[in-house]
Amino acid sequence: MRIISKKTLKDLFLHLGVSKSNTEKWADGFANAMVMYDVTTKKRIAALLGNIMHECAYFTILTENLNYSATSLANTWPNRYSSTGKKGGAPNALANSIARNPQAIANNTYANRMGNGSVASGDGWKYIGRGPIQRTGKSGYVRTKSRTGIDVLTYPELLLSPKEGSIAAVDYWDDNKLNVYADKGDFDGVCDIINIGRKTEKQGDANGYADRNKTYTKALKWLDANPIELVPESKPVTLTGTNIKLEDVPLEGQGS
Repeated sequence: MRIISKKTLKDLFLHLGVSKSNTEKWADGFANAMVMYDVTTKKRIAALLGNIMHECAYFTILTENLNYSATSLANTWPNRYSSTGKKGGAPNALANSIARNPQAIANNTYANRMGNGSVASGDGWKYIGRGPIQRTGKSGYVRTKSRTGIDVLTYPELLLSPKEGSIAAVDYWDDNKLNVYADKGDFDGVCDIINIGRKTEKQGDANGYADRNKTYTKALKWLDANPIELVPESKPVTLTGTNIKLEDVPLEGQGS
């Protein structure tokens, strides 16, 4: 197996604005994962990183921030939290009661959605958006475990680990066949599927599209001037079917 040169990918991370410490932490994992799933062409690399950098704010926000005020809740999810059911309406009683309580917001907002159970189940909080791609909802966590063998259902914090988090993020890319969109130069389609869940007719309607596109363009220009080098991987992670076999997976609280 061969991988994107770690040094080269680190250079690209730094060029895009990732801090030195986060580059050292995450570039190696992404180098391995990107080759596992054949994200190795200029268009594919740029399209992936254009979205990753936006989703996790250049690896500075790896857990979804739901510390919303009542007004923000009403404007973000008006059907649930606006007294009028429309954006701009005053917060309803539920919004006022859970404002600035991320756990309560997650359990209420994500209840009975994305494979989660009821508010009382606590699934909304347990399966909050995590990792570089912000995997959200129990069904998404189930899918990641099924495809990669990484037990994020039992240990959701594995999505925050550079090794497992990188694999999960690029596996999501592969599961949604985003190489196909990247190869066609359909960056809007890539963004739609990641942010909206489906390809839409409207151009640029994914949240944060301008920021995603700015990074995508910046990465493409850098890759044009700096061809990716490939080097042998010293310790490959093997693929068996759709399951990735990981050795000595460190779990939070169990050492490394």
